[in-house]
Amino acid sequence: MELWNEIELKRRDLSDAIAVLREYGKKRSVYERDYKIAYRKEIFRLRTEDKIAWTAAVSMAHGDTEYFDVATKRYNRDLADSLYQATQENINGIKLDIRILESQLNREWSVSK
Repeated sequence: MELWNEIELKRRDLSDAIAVLREYGKKRSVYERDYKIAYRKEIFRLRTEDKIAWTAAVSMAHGDTEYFDVATKRYNRDLADSLYQATQENINGIKLDIRILESQLNREWSVSK
């Protein structure tokens, strides 16, 4: 029964991790949207107000220190993406743990019969 309890704990961990992944997914989407909007606004501002060529404005919009809003939003997006991917890896690890425990449980049951 000890293995069964471990499996149940891992299943709860898996459910919790999936809930966390859902939240990180939402945050990632919001940050992606905010970044894209700010990036496009900055390109447009550089083009119209500063009369920068489109190709140069695209490059400048990424890291203009005077208007670091785009860089901050890009950082938030990248951070949210990293947390999302780390949670996905955590879920994969929990699934692997469950499979290993289930295999051990099946071996014990087959030996005890």
